[in-house]
Amino acid sequence: MKIIDLIDSEQILYSDIDLNTEIARLVHDPKECTADSLLVLPNSKKPMAEINEVPTAVLCGKDAILQDGIKAVRVKSPRSAISDAYFRFYKTDFSKTKLIGITGTNGKTSTATFIKHAFLSEGVRVGFIGTGLISVCNRTISEEFYSMTTPDPWLLYPTLKRMVEEGCEIIVMEVSSHSLELDKVAPLEFDIGVFTDLSMEHLAFHGDIEK
Repeated sequence: MKIIDLIDSEQILYSDIDLNTEIARLVHDPKECTADSLLVLPNSKKPMAEINEVPTAVLCGKDAILQDGIKAVRVKSPRSAISDAYFRFYKTDFSKTKLIGITGTNGKTSTATFIKHAFLSEGVRVGFIGTGLISVCNRTISEEFYSMTTPDPWLLYPTLKRMVEEGCEIIVMEVSSHSLELDKVAPLEFDIGVFTDLSMEHLAFHGDIEK
């Protein structure tokens, strides 16, 4: 896939590489880099870790610190651009699948679980993405290390594609306030949104109740 097909042109500040260059892989771990991969760096404040092999390019923010000789596509909002890149790379047809997102300070897991079991009891194929658990029709498919409420883009978008390919008619997903702030789900269009409640938690991350 061409780099230009993965990134919204309005996001791009400048690039060291021809944006029509083809890549075969998206990777987030520098140790997994190959010559045909696009490495994504969501955090521009940390120096780039040691790489396995020089990638085709790096998708990053304007202030990201890279090693000499590495080409970069620098964008306005790296987290948003990275979510969009994974969404486009794992292009998924949701036309036959309803996406339900549950957000709020408390009650996301319980609400999502109730909804999942209500549909399962009616014989509907359901994909579930929740805190520490990713499943299809009660069959766990998440990795052992998965512990977040809402997965990072490199796990979220291939998971959604797999669920659609396995015939899920409904996907029920917990959407944390952190994931909204970090643009993890920015490209997604939810058919139904559920808001549970709002309380004074997570202010260390968000700053104030207004935000």
